[in-house]
Amino acid sequence: MMTEDTQNENAMLIALDGSRPSQVAAALAVQIARQACWSVRGLFVVDERLVVEPDANLEKELGYHPGNVLTSDERADLLRKKGDAALRWLEEQGQTEHVAVDANLMFGGLPDLIINQAQQARLLALGRHGYAHPHNLGHHFRAITHAMPTSLLIGGEEMRPIQRLLLACDERLSDEMLAWASRFQRLWEAQLWVLIAAENETASQNIEAQIAASGLSNVELIRRSEDTAVAILTTSRARNIDLILMGNQRNNALHDWLAGSSLNEVLRNSPLPLFVMDTA
Repeated sequence: MMTEDTQNENAMLIALDGSRPSQVAAALAVQIARQACWSVRGLFVVDERLVVEPDANLEKELGYHPGNVLTSDERADLLRKKGDAALRWLEEQGQTEHVAVDANLMFGGLPDLIINQAQQARLLALGRHGYAHPHNLGHHFRAITHAMPTSLLIGGEEMRPIQRLLLACDERLSDEMLAWASRFQRLWEAQLWVLIAAENETASQNIEAQIAASGLSNVELIRRSEDTAVAILTTSRARNIDLILMGNQRNNALHDWLAGSSLNEVLRNSPLPLFVMDTA
């Protein structure tokens, strides 16, 4: 029998907001859960700010065009219906993949609830925009990712089969990154490209040696000398990549990678889903 601690270690949290990127992240996460035999918790948060603040714009969040002023109960009802629909969709994804989904609709502060619920999860899957931010990184996304101590699966704009993976690394390649790449390659029987963007020749040689000793098959190494984000974006387009894998060293403050870093640039300029591994 698994203890609660063991269950948490083998659990993933899927945070839904109804947006396309969150659905892409959720669909991929359910496939990962099936292969890894992990439990899945789905979460939709009815944002208390949108309920209690009369000036909150539900048109952006729900496509609702206001005629009369809504009461807080009416606002909550609209958001609950949206959440119910999103969670039903997730349960259908789970049924397709034969994965049980524990669906939860909660009321409260959106970032805080997701952060709290994800603390014991092995993986958090989420979108990057939200309805109020159709083209930019949403402020809720920023708040959540700044605080997360776990790996992230961040949805993209397109739902398509995963056939080509790009693993991007610069000065180091952790065992955790290699393990995830191997898992994904087996899951989707995918071609793997490893992009080495290290300027240091010794670092590049060490990464190449790690790949050679890893047992990974169907792998092609690419060495690029330009800016890491540029190299990732250029390579992903040239190789028709479906999923980008990147590492995140948490000894560097998380706000750094969302304020001008390589990850920030990739998130803003690529429609692809990203898997961001905690390499601390």
